[in-house]
Formats: sequence, structure tokens, C-alpha cells
Amino acid sequence: MSQTITITFPDGRQCQVAPGTTVRALWTACSDKPSEIHPVGAIWNQGKPYMMQEKLWEDGNLAWIDQKSQEGYHIYRQSVIFILLKASRDLFKDRRMIIQHTISNGVFCEFDGVNAHPGDDQLLMNRMQEMVQADLPFNLWEMSAEEAAGIFEKQGQPESAALMRTYPQDSVTLVELDGYYEYFVYQIVDRTGITQQFRLSQYEKGLLLQTPEEGVGELTPFHEQRKLHYILQNTVQWASTMRVRNVAELNQVTRANKMDGLIRVSEALHEKRIAQIADQICSDSRVRLIMIAGPSSSGKTSFAQRLAVQLRVNGKKPVAVSMDNYFIDRDQTPRDENGEYDFENLDALQVELFNQHLIQLFNGERVQLPVYDFVQGKSRKDG
Repeated sequence: MSQTITITFPDGRQCQVAPGTTVRALWTACSDKPSEIHPVGAIWNQGKPYMMQEKLWEDGNLAWIDQKSQEGYHIYRQSVIFILLKASRDLFKDRRMIIQHTISNGVFCEFDGVNAHPGDDQLLMNRMQEMVQADLPFNLWEMSAEEAAGIFEKQGQPESAALMRTYPQDSVTLVELDGYYEYFVYQIVDRTGITQQFRLSQYEKGLLLQTPEEGVGELTPFHEQRKLHYILQNTVQWASTMRVRNVAELNQVTRANKMDGLIRVSEALHEKRIAQIADQICSDSRVRLIMIAGPSSSGKTSFAQRLAVQLRVNGKKPVAVSMDNYFIDRDQTPRDENGEYDFENLDALQVELFNQHLIQLFNGERVQLPVYDFVQGKSRKDG
């Protein structure tokens, strides 16, 4: 084996280190900006993200992952979540913390089966800050999936143990912090001291964890999204009803060839909810307009069609008006900072025509809706 390996950085600089050098040691030895906060990871040979704990054995290209980048934001947040889980385990032996879902610019967490107590947030914050000040290492341990299952059983995590027993590979890498183990799909920082910024507060029946925002690198005020939180909590209840509360249970359903039944129950629950929405709409005679919002490919059109069926059951005669048909001609569409068409920009739509048509419809007038030809990139007036 060669005595040294050569690492090339994006600016063309090269650094020679011994084989087996960790990414963190490379940063310490070769960084041209040692005064800066060190990165949360690296990209090796323009491909897989590498953790700072991982070792380099051959020549290659390496680019640092900054905390403000999209990749760095996720690594930082995942690391703080790990510290929260460890702090919860240290403080509350009779309660188990569950990370539920993101909500606005935070992560909603709750205790399994019980509400968070007043003051839990401050107790956890204090313990987390102690671990950050101690600058504890995150260690990587490669082991068999069965060994990992045994560790999780000892930690009182039967779902994680079951997940390991359905793991598709023979070996798995666990992350360990001060004797506490977790399996994370995403990357993790190498020491707790990197994660100086986070905020924990009481929220609903649980807790809200915030970390610095992507592209900003600093904590920002929480933006309330109660309706979205309500919907996400409903999905948790749905998953419990269908007995697929976690990936391990979903794997078990798949292996038992019971996916068809799961899909049918999911569809039935969805249809029942749509019927309830239709009933709610029809209970108020003043409702004239129903607006359906969501990102691209989220199922807005499919939902509108299913809702229309349920409205007809209630004696209504709904007409769907798609915003897609109000796009302006493609050659006039605004572009983003990369020069690509920005179809999410409000100026990509014929807003004045849309408003005019709504007013006419509210007044009981007949309108001719436009049709957008996506092949030609042209708006046709003869819809």
C-alpha cells in the first residue's frame, strides 16, 4: 500500500495524507480556512456523502459539506435529533421519545402514549447542552443485523429490533453516542460540539425541535401551521389503524403478501375522509368555491375528481377549474436563477384572466375557460 494518498479539492488544491486518515483529520491537516466552523461532512468523488468519522484509503476528489447547504442542513438536524433521543433516555426512564414529523421549520416529537409534562423542554435542553459542551464523539459500529437487533432489544426498542430482523443486508452500521445506539439512514456529524444551535419548546401534546434553517445557518422564528400538523397527526392514527406504525411492520405486511389488503383499507379510509369533507362543504349553503392546494404531483387533480363524485352524491353539480390551464405562453414564462422556466412563479399564470373568470362565475355568467397545450407551450382560448 502507498505511504500517502492524494486528495484533490474543488479549487484544485491537493493534500497528501496517510491511508486511513479520517475526513475530520483531513480537515484539520489540510483546511485552507482553519478559522471557519468546520464542515458537517464531505462529498467523495462527486458521489456518496462521507461522514467526518469515515476513513479515506485512496486518491480521490473531496468537497466539504457546509452546514447551510441542503445536505448539511439534514446532517445537522439528524445529529441534533440523535442528541435529543439520548437526552430523553437519560432523563426519562419510564417514557420513550418518538420523532414524528417535520412541521414548518421544526420537528414535532412526542412521548409514546403520554403527553409531555410542563418543563420537559427545559430539562431536555439543559441535558442536550451538557452533551454539546462535553463534545462527545459519535462512533460508527459495523455489525451483523442480528447483533443490532439484540442491542435494540436491550435498549427497549422492539420496533428497531424488528426492523433489523427484516434488514435486507447481513451487516449494518449503527451510530453510538455515550453508550446509546441508533440506526440512521442519513449522515451524522462526528462530535456533539458541532451542534451549538438548536431550540426545544412545548408544542401541542409534545415538543418542537428547531435547528438552523437551510441556506441561513441560524435559528429562525417558528411559523405556525396548525392545519398541516392536524393532518399529519391524522396520518399517524391511520398508520396505527392499519397496523403499519413503522417500517418494520410495513416490511412484515410486504413479506406476508398482504399489500393488497393494506391498499384497500388505505383507499377506504381516504374515501371516507373525502365523503366527510363533501358533507362539511354541503352543510353550508354559502360555499361557492373550493380551493385545493398542494405541490407538483401531489394528487390535486385526482383529489378534485374524487371530491366531485362525493359532492354529486350530495346533489351538487361541481365544475373543476384547473390552474394549469391558466399558464401563459412558455416563451413568456419567467425564469429562475439557473435560467430554467419557473412554473411555480405566480407570474407564470394569467392571474388577471383567472380573477375575471371567477368574478363572472360568481355573478352567474357563462365563461369560456382556456386550455393549455403543454406540447406546444401555448394557451388556447377555445376551451
